[in-house]
Amino acid sequence: MPALASVAAFCISEAVEWAVFAPIRKRSLTFGVALSGSVGIALDSYVFLTLAFGSLAFFDGQMVGKAEALAVGVVLTAGRRRLVPVQA
Repeated sequence: MPALASVAAFCISEAVEWAVFAPIRKRSLTFGVALSGSVGIALDSYVFLTLAFGSLAFFDGQMVGKAEALAVGVVLTAGRRRLVPVQA
């Protein structure tokens, strides 16, 4: 069951991340990455833990670990945007 829960969580969270990111990305790529990623990690953790284990006992731990990885991605995105500006 955990494998199916993982697939379901991934598909749902990625679809919602895209829906959040798509309209924001042209105004602010970094904010789009941060917001869509935040929504995605919360949804992914919730759906996976609920379907796989029927419990949210490890939700906090999942959020901390995923948020750390997201923070690295946001910092790298912001840094890249400063080093290589968008060309019109």
